[in-house]
Amino acid sequence: MIHQIFPQKIYQTNINKDPQFHLDTLLEAQQTCDDTIPIDEGYDHSTYGYTSVSKRYWVDSNTYGKEHKNKNFEEIFSFINRSASDYLKKFNINLSNYDIALTNSFLNFGDGVGNSLHDHIGAFISYTYYFHLEGNLPNLKFVDPIFNIWPWKMFYNENHLMDIKLRAGDCLIFPSYIKHGTNDIPKQNNYRRWFFNGDFHLFSDIIPNFPSLNVDQDSS
Repeated sequence: MIHQIFPQKIYQTNINKDPQFHLDTLLEAQQTCDDTIPIDEGYDHSTYGYTSVSKRYWVDSNTYGKEHKNKNFEEIFSFINRSASDYLKKFNINLSNYDIALTNSFLNFGDGVGNSLHDHIGAFISYTYYFHLEGNLPNLKFVDPIFNIWPWKMFYNENHLMDIKLRAGDCLIFPSYIKHGTNDIPKQNNYRRWFFNGDFHLFSDIIPNFPSLNVDQDSS
């Protein structure tokens, strides 16, 4: 499915797996990633909310920020890579002088508090993949980037946002400069969602000043 915001395009697809697959992923996320902040029923996650802080639950994990290197999630990241390739092919993006690679991948957790609009400027395209959703879930919001520049931003309002409803197994691919988030959600809205998110960057051995794809990504 293609969502259009002005000329920008957001690609949404689903891995189409049964509920047990998503449950197994959840259990792996809980069991195989070291957590510096306990994830259990007795901990008040609303103090941290649905922000990038939640990524740091697993900061001591051997694959922190590089979950695509975690063998337990290999099938999911193969799907994310295929989804990114489909996105680029669908819009006939010419990569003859460039290579594209998934460079970072975070395990993330949201618990009942909204996330302000933000972007991933510096990357080429970004992704998010949801594997566990429960409760009164907010939609994921995207804003047309033209309304973040002068003079258009003086006319910015909620009408320039696109809401996307999510389900387990959804993967969204989008240009990294597009602001996205859930905005502030009241704490009484009880929900949980677990997901991976991250970015793809461009590399080239032809274009000057671009990093080579042969550079070890773990050193970046």
